[in-house]
Amino acid sequence: MTASVIASSDFHYDVILCSYNGGEYISEQLTSIVTQSIQPQKVVLSDDGSTDNTISIAERFMREYSEIELIIIKGPGFGPSANFLSALKYITSEYVFFSDQDDVWERHKVSSYEKYIKLHSKCKAQLYFSDSLLVDKSLKPIGKTHLEFLGVRPDEKAKSSILFSNYVQGATICLNNELVSLLRTDIERHGFSGIVIHDWWCALVAFKFGELIFINKPLIKYRQHDNNVIGCARRPIFGKKMLSMFLKFKQLIRLFAFSV
Repeated sequence: MTASVIASSDFHYDVILCSYNGGEYISEQLTSIVTQSIQPQKVVLSDDGSTDNTISIAERFMREYSEIELIIIKGPGFGPSANFLSALKYITSEYVFFSDQDDVWERHKVSSYEKYIKLHSKCKAQLYFSDSLLVDKSLKPIGKTHLEFLGVRPDEKAKSSILFSNYVQGATICLNNELVSLLRTDIERHGFSGIVIHDWWCALVAFKFGELIFINKPLIKYRQHDNNVIGCARRPIFGKKMLSMFLKFKQLIRLFAFSV
């Protein structure tokens, strides 16, 4: 084991880290994951066809953390949503966190989630999510959190708005195994058609069959740079609004048809 001090815990979780040409930042992200006050059981690195040194950096880095299982898989090559959702079949722990390749987790992110998880029953599908701090490529704070940028505060009265617009950031979510099971079964039956983006789809399924639980803290540094694959905190281009409305409609149809 490394020199870092890791608190013992009965909270077991895996991490899905999806990558695509992420060599510039991935070691910083991996560092923030493996040095959490509660370590993961497993890191699933699903790479969607990187042509840089992303995989070799990850392999070399994780040799120093042999107590954590590293699985490197080839993503399906259909973009980030398919990459994250297809990787769910490798999850074996009770909880799973999603991770982008270029952000940085706060040191006590996982232990903060664990405190909330202990307050809730485990008998239904659950998605936990937090806010994030917007930072530049050098991790310097920009001055807002992600939800402040969106102008959203997802309290109980506002949660139903998830049906029409997404406020759940994928890089902050944690799913329990009940929700993972629902998502995996649905993907096996119907593939990825009609899913606008993975985080929104996970949130919608949790909203329909279980609960969304918001942690009102910025627990990751959300890096803004020109090479973000998805999720850059920028205003949408007007010309894409009609396409967006059509995709949202298709997603709602799929959600209403979703059965267990």
